[in-house]
Amino acid sequence: MKKITVSILLFFLSQFGGIALSVLLFILIAFPQELSVGTIKQLYVEKQSIINITGMFIGQVLLFFSLYGLHYFEKQDFRKKITPKTCILTALLTITALAFIGGLTAMFGVKDLNHQFFLDIATFPISPISIIIGAPLTEELLFRRAMLGSMVEKGLNPWVAIVTSALLFAVLHLNPAQCVGALGAGLLFGWLYVRTQSILPGLIGHFINNLIGYIHILLESKGVIETSQPQIPIAALAVLAAVTAVLIRMIMLQSDSCSGKGIKI
Repeated sequence: MKKITVSILLFFLSQFGGIALSVLLFILIAFPQELSVGTIKQLYVEKQSIINITGMFIGQVLLFFSLYGLHYFEKQDFRKKITPKTCILTALLTITALAFIGGLTAMFGVKDLNHQFFLDIATFPISPISIIIGAPLTEELLFRRAMLGSMVEKGLNPWVAIVTSALLFAVLHLNPAQCVGALGAGLLFGWLYVRTQSILPGLIGHFINNLIGYIHILLESKGVIETSQPQIPIAALAVLAAVTAVLIRMIMLQSDSCSGKGIKI
């Protein structure tokens, strides 16, 4: 419980610390000589999205080194071998499972509060680094390795641990549309972590999910694709669900064939 509490505190402190450092950085760049509350407010209003994505990236760096400094993960976590077949199955599973979840989200019209923010920062150079690399890396280390890993190590029922970490992952996104997808992703990546005892499958899946999301928002910001999210027919959702189930079963069989790997759930 202590590790989970500390992890949540680190999450918020790194986010707020990142934003504070980002504001300071932009102040030093924009106003090297004169400072006032008015100029700071003006700067934040004019550059809010850019300041926030820069702060997000700085926060990710702070979180990564904080987790490492507290030994919430080790270098060996990145050296645990998984087979190429598991990597491929994980990639396919991520695409089908999250497409299914995205279809359900669109069907029920869940509002995305951060949509305009992502459009505003889509072409900013640091955005792909933060979204595609920084977010998957730090979130998998925090929610899967630190939180989920500590609960399983303490002897908590694996499914209770997976659901708990997934709920925390969803709630801390603070955005209805992302919460739905994050809950599904948290369950999927949590199951992969417990099943394989490696953060690498979750990292692969998270990377693919964010890569697809970033490409979509980038194309949307350039007017290449429409803003509205297309509705996926019920039949297509059923096919996605069936394919997802088959891929889950294949990963179960694959992990069963690897001696000394994971917990069978």
